[in-house]
Amino acid sequence: MPDPADTNRMAPGGRTRSMTLGDVPDSVRRRYYVDGRGILGLAFYVDATIKTPAFHDRGARLTTARADPNAIRHMTEIALHRGWTVILVRGDPDFRREAWLAGRLNNLEVHGYKPTVRDLEALQRRLAAQRTREEDRAQDRQAPSRSFDRMPPGLRSRVNVVETVVRGRVRDPQEQDRILTAARARIATWLERGATFPEKRARERRPAEQEQRR
Repeated sequence: MPDPADTNRMAPGGRTRSMTLGDVPDSVRRRYYVDGRGILGLAFYVDATIKTPAFHDRGARLTTARADPNAIRHMTEIALHRGWTVILVRGDPDFRREAWLAGRLNNLEVHGYKPTVRDLEALQRRLAAQRTREEDRAQDRQAPSRSFDRMPPGLRSRVNVVETVVRGRVRDPQEQDRILTAARARIATWLERGATFPEKRARERRPAEQEQRR
């Protein structure tokens, strides 16, 4: 009798960059509790109290017992991260349909499911919603950038240091952009409210003050 956790699966359909167990984007790993003690590879749990994992990473394939859209979306992100340009899907019709939608939304070629007319319409709606989100994010990035250009040189240099640290410690480019956009937006809001930032910290002035006292 097959294991329910292996009922629905997603696997590469051709040459790929990676099938390494645990090779997942940081953005996905941060969302789950990962347990590698089982025989089915790595188990990804939504919460520490939940007994059933959202999905398993078995290296050469990703498997799940359910057709949960969030789990399938994250499985697709792993496939993209590993360079799976073509994916093969097997399992329940609901899983294969959702995997087809998630894959096509990310320009992946999906084998194992034949979409209906309603599926094609659903894909177009999701693509339109995705474009809207991308346009909104682009506008959000532009607004802080305009205020960033008006920052005092001292403050701008500090923001540049923060940017260097974030890009050095956070590997996922999307997560980098999210963190830096939020930081610039906060600074832009402070500037618009009239906040001021000293060019130098107090401790940087202490040597000069001590020299004057002499």
